[in-house]
Amino acid sequence: MADGFLSTNELAERWNLRYGTLARWRQHGTGPAFLKFGKVIRYRLEDIIEYEQRTMHRLPDANNATPDANNSLTEAAEDLPRLTIQDVVAALRFNAC
Repeated sequence: MADGFLSTNELAERWNLRYGTLARWRQHGTGPAFLKFGKVIRYRLEDIIEYEQRTMHRLPDANNATPDANNSLTEAAEDLPRLTIQDVVAALRFNAC
């Protein structure tokens, strides 16, 4: 990574993903931008950082939330189904394919 580029293996390690996940993202046109030199795939570090910032999920700040917003969040959470560990594992397996 000394040259400002990451290999697929380096990016997979950075994000704790499988190599194949990144390959699948490239095939489907999702994920961060990449460069291809012959058979060599490289990701620019600046593109990786931009992608991380763009896809970062933030929780609402409870200190700045109004009481009505807190109530609507609680009501919305009550309407959600309760998931078991088996549900979560099944969803993870389904998404990993």
